[in-house]
Amino acid sequence: MNVMQHRQARRIFSQRKAIVEPVFSSLRCQRGLNRFRRRGLAAVSRAFALHVMAHNLSRAVALSKERSALMLAALRAMRTLTAHLRLRFLLGASASVSIISQA
Repeated sequence: MNVMQHRQARRIFSQRKAIVEPVFSSLRCQRGLNRFRRRGLAAVSRAFALHVMAHNLSRAVALSKERSALMLAALRAMRTLTAHLRLRFLLGASASVSIISQA
């Protein structure tokens, strides 16, 4: 019986394909890691570890940029809401409904 005929083996393989393969694809295509320029298992292991650390660092920077953009959008929304609430307080409740509905 073929190993891939087992349901659990197919599930594990599909998870590996979704999680690990994009990392290797990124290392090969974007970073140009098609072959190692070092000799010996220890030297290749160190070189690969450096490539993986660089990949993880680039992902962390990208995620922090996304998070910063979301935080900036939230701050802008809070400023807009604060401005509307100030107008509501200054002009009274009846005037603020029309101001908020126009925005």
